[in-house]
Amino acid sequence: MSDRIGVLGQIKSPLIFFALALLIIEGILLAVLGLTEFSETLQFTLILLMFISFIAIVGSVTYLTIKYPTHLNDKLSKELSELNDVKEFVESPAFKELIDQQVMLIVNNKEKADE
Repeated sequence: MSDRIGVLGQIKSPLIFFALALLIIEGILLAVLGLTEFSETLQFTLILLMFISFIAIVGSVTYLTIKYPTHLNDKLSKELSELNDVKEFVESPAFKELIDQQVMLIVNNKEKADE
């Protein structure tokens, strides 16, 4: 049960979900194909079905990526937001004042040490 929870915990984006779905579909069809003795026509049909499902899932992911690219940029937008927060803080008067205080403290300590 914990293995299932671990696997499900890795699904963090639509792309990973589609990859997992493709692996499951392909695995089931491959197991059915390998463990049973079907006629050559049915085997060919199953292989064709595997190929069609692969193309359908790749096509779906491609369509979603082109239509809704913002889902791929979620992590990037979070990092840019954090970077902008840091930039605003560094450019703020409070940060400048803090740096000035630290410089004055270092200068005063150096003057005391020289005496």
